[in-house]
Amino acid sequence: MEATYGGPEEWQKVKTIEWVQVIKKNFLPYTHVLFDGQTRPSFIEKACHKNVIKEFEVILFDCSDEERKRRLVARGQADLADENMMNWARYLRKECQDRGYLIIDNTRMQIEEMVSQLLAHLHE
Repeated sequence: MEATYGGPEEWQKVKTIEWVQVIKKNFLPYTHVLFDGQTRPSFIEKACHKNVIKEFEVILFDCSDEERKRRLVARGQADLADENMMNWARYLRKECQDRGYLIIDNTRMQIEEMVSQLLAHLHE
């Protein structure tokens, strides 16, 4: 990332554009796509604009810092349950709030509940 892109931020921006390009080429004429990634909303916007995708939606699945830490520890990634991760989550939350994107707080949800809420939103 450092050598080729100058750092993780530029790498993430470039890769998001590339991923969206692949999605457009292989799937968009035929179906809707759910793209899951921890990337900046501005990068998703840029990728969609650059790939001439006019209809897209950003939805943030979010949880409390305490729950995030618990989940990371439970899946064996305790080293990620640090202040950097919490700052990243706050950043994504603020960016989505500022842009008016949907935020689904799944702190107290089971997976089935979260999927149900997402499907209800998509069928609106």
